Amino acid sequence: MKHPLVVITDTVFPDLQITRDILSPLCELVVARDMNDEALLPQLREAVGVINCYKPLGPAHLSEMHKCRVISRTGIGLDTIPIDLATEKRIKVTNVPDYCVDEVADHTLALILALQRGICRASAATRAGEWNGQAGGRLRRLRGQTLGLMGFGRIGRAVASRANAFGFQVIAHDPHFTLPAHGATPATMDEVLTSSDVLSLHVPLTTANRQMVNGHALLRMKKGALLVNTARGGLVDMAAVIDSLQQGHLGGAGLDVLDHEPPPREQLAHKLDNLIVTPHLGFYSEEAMQDLQKQSAQAVADVLTGKEPKNWANRW
Repeated sequence: MKHPLVVITDTVFPDLQITRDILSPLCELVVARDMNDEALLPQLREAVGVINCYKPLGPAHLSEMHKCRVISRTGIGLDTIPIDLATEKRIKVTNVPDYCVDEVADHTLALILALQRGICRASAATRAGEWNGQAGGRLRRLRGQTLGLMGFGRIGRAVASRANAFGFQVIAHDPHFTLPAHGATPATMDEVLTSSDVLSLHVPLTTANRQMVNGHALLRMKKGALLVNTARGGLVDMAAVIDSLQQGHLGGAGLDVLDHEPPPREQLAHKLDNLIVTPHLGFYSEEAMQDLQKQSAQAVADVLTGKEPKNWANRW
């Protein structure tokens, strides 16, 4: 009997052994690396399951996916998948919302600490031959500063618990966050924006919040405040951030995600020593990658064997 087909549209893993161990007894696996739509669509038409990472799956793809029962997103966000259409077609959509909580929270604090303590600036000066204890700039004590979190899901809460240990006063805005908990005080979006010494973003990207941190929002932040984004690049207007840094209003920015990755070379050609950009590595550890591959494959296996997947995002 011919096994059903599961298509992996793209992958970040150096090998897929974990996926094969879980799914090979149940289906035929096809890895569609670098396939254009013309080559990919015939595979999607036959697929009962799809494992998707970064490749956007639009209405044109889903309209051809008549056999598909599950799309498993290899990641947290669901912005690569038209959820409403998938639900209409009764395709279960799953994600892995908890695989890198510690890693992203740690990376967020690393960016905050590097900016607050002038680490990159001081290191560059020292390597250039300057031995100056004030090369990091005017540094402030962390204890007593206000860390504002936009979004208070798993990662936001993990950031709050870490920030409390450093003495930050943590405030957070989230539509589902109404009571003091997890070491943070509820606040309005406006209060988080205007009161924070450090603003950190932890919300999913939607049409409504795209470029929520734009030129207008930056002007409303405290002069000298810091911005950190380890969520989604589209939440931030990069040009406005660079302009605010150059004008001296924004005190610094730590960005692990950008709207366009990799960015155009000219976007980072300036000499801003209070801007730290890392190449979307906040999610990464060896352990996190193993968890991610295992959970995304297991979701497909669960659906194919008649079980309810653990993280069913478009539950009906």
